[in-house]
Amino acid sequence: SMSRLLKGNSEEKSLVILKMISATEGPVKAREVQKFTEDLVGSVVHVLSYRQELRGWTQKRGPGPPARVQALAAQLFSEMDAQGGEKLPGPQQLDCECDRAMIEAWVFRAPLVATFLSVVIHRGFLLLRSPLDLAALIPERHVDQERVFESILDVPSVIYLNSHLRREQQQRWRLLFSSELHGHSFAQLCGRITHRGPCVLLLEDHDGQVFGGFASCSWEVKPQFQGDDTCFLFSVSPHMAAYTSTGYNDHYMYLNHGQQTIPNGLG
Repeated sequence: SMSRLLKGNSEEKSLVILKMISATEGPVKAREVQKFTEDLVGSVVHVLSYRQELRGWTQKRGPGPPARVQALAAQLFSEMDAQGGEKLPGPQQLDCECDRAMIEAWVFRAPLVATFLSVVIHRGFLLLRSPLDLAALIPERHVDQERVFESILDVPSVIYLNSHLRREQQQRWRLLFSSELHGHSFAQLCGRITHRGPCVLLLEDHDGQVFGGFASCSWEVKPQFQGDDTCFLFSVSPHMAAYTSTGYNDHYMYLNHGQQTIPNGLG
């Protein structure tokens, strides 16, 4: 069973997942899959914390599952489709039955599920003979400051955002600007993020909602749009979601300031 989880295809993995969810044969309830998903995400965070492999990120501890563990689990669970390809309906969805074909399609559509199972097995049981590259899962965090600085992001949200990036952008993230460290000057922001390569822009409002966007190329201060269709917007809290380009136009990134007649700001 363990080799099927690590090396098997979506069908083999789905069979093992069904057995992990329920000892009885046949379909399982969607609420059982939801609980399994939440337990799985929580286990990944726990194992990486316990093995001290958070790569510079921090994870707050408290009673019950953290809100972002639940948010990531909910996002993964939302990838589950009912038979016929329709999304599971609202409140009634937890009573729906999920058969092997649905679980197989889900594992294929939400690759983090299989990745998380692999992490729990490798790092939970310390299977040292079979290497597991965590660099593509959690980027190494770098902050050019002596003082301790806690990011708005935690382990589940970093993993989720990193899963949407190209492989060469997944290995290492360096902090360019933080209003907590560098103040609230827009000119300072522009000076720190321009000509530094692709970047993740993150905001937290007064209500605690966390959201942002991924800029696919270096920012430049100019009156033209920049970037390409690999730019995307995202939400981290209270819900995790990514919003990719519609292709409607090429207005991906914009940065300008100090102008009299054309728009200033970042977007």
